[in-house]
Amino acid sequence: MRTIHIMRKEKFTKSISEFYDKYFANDGHAILYLREGQETMLNDSLSIEQKEMFWDSSVKSTVKLLNIVKKYDCIVLHSLFLDDKAKGLFLLNRSVMKKLIWIEWGFDLYSWRGEWTGINKAIHEYLNTTFRTKVYAMVGIFPPDCDYYRNEYPESKTKVFYAPYCSAKVAKELQDYTPYRQLRDSREKGQEIYIQVGHNAMESLNHKEVLDSLKHFAEEKIKIFLPLSYGNDNDKYATEVAEYAEKLFPGKIMALKDFMKADEYFELMKRIDIAIFDTQRQCGLGNINRMVCRNVKLYMPKDSVMYKYFRENGVPIQDCNDIENLSFQEFISDFEITDQEEFNKFILHFSDMSAKVEKWKNIYNSVTEKYNR
Repeated sequence: MRTIHIMRKEKFTKSISEFYDKYFANDGHAILYLREGQETMLNDSLSIEQKEMFWDSSVKSTVKLLNIVKKYDCIVLHSLFLDDKAKGLFLLNRSVMKKLIWIEWGFDLYSWRGEWTGINKAIHEYLNTTFRTKVYAMVGIFPPDCDYYRNEYPESKTKVFYAPYCSAKVAKELQDYTPYRQLRDSREKGQEIYIQVGHNAMESLNHKEVLDSLKHFAEEKIKIFLPLSYGNDNDKYATEVAEYAEKLFPGKIMALKDFMKADEYFELMKRIDIAIFDTQRQCGLGNINRMVCRNVKLYMPKDSVMYKYFRENGVPIQDCNDIENLSFQEFISDFEITDQEEFNKFILHFSDMSAKVEKWKNIYNSVTEKYNR
């Protein structure tokens, strides 16, 4: 069976490509990069088959994309980034939709409705709902996402799978878990407390509201880290957030507006003591899983899907809605792992690379079985 993976240039593209190169290069898998600029996305260090084409969301480029992928037995779309026009053209190709696997990234599952009105809203709702319910399979990269899909589209015959993205490097970090806590070290040595707010420039992370909740700590020994280098709203919004933060905490802001090399970024993350993700949906799982492994103190909204999931699995998440009422000592105090057994299971689950690979293989095997019937 021949499988084609469709990817745009995103922060995660390199690690996802490396994953498929390592575990699926000999199983008939290929990668099609949709290049939007002049720079090639082909990676000479990979042995997996790679193709690329220029992509501008036009009818012409969408037709070209369809002509390429329809030759394959299985089509894998890494995030639903297609605009409504492209979705409509895909829906007209029923043979493509029947072998299309959509791997959701969170925003494309939860935040696609936008602010459309009138007839435009009706068209937008129809195309997006129809596309999401006509694909062969939806893969949730976070367990609650699968439940959300089933509840949102109860009549859909689309198969639903759970399989997490994960690189071997991240799995190794999780395997090397230790009880060391950077926060405790920073507190006891009288060092600056490093606080990370969100992981990108999406407005759904409520950066300004979080900064407001922290402003009574402005005179404390803190450094606030704002990763703002990507996200749908990153251009204007990122600048607004950085400027707003600097007004509240002059000289105490690290605003990252440009991409860093992944190794440099994750090295910087090792210094983070506390992180706040004020959002209702799943996001930043790569950041958060690493932070859990490093015993970073995590704050999320108590009614959010991530708070509930992590707490159910023994991870001690704090409620970010409490921050504005906490003293600084309470804010930076130690947290307690109340269910050590569940917490250990969580670490083991995310560090088991062979189990992750097996989940992805089961998904592609289901397509093979479909064709062999």
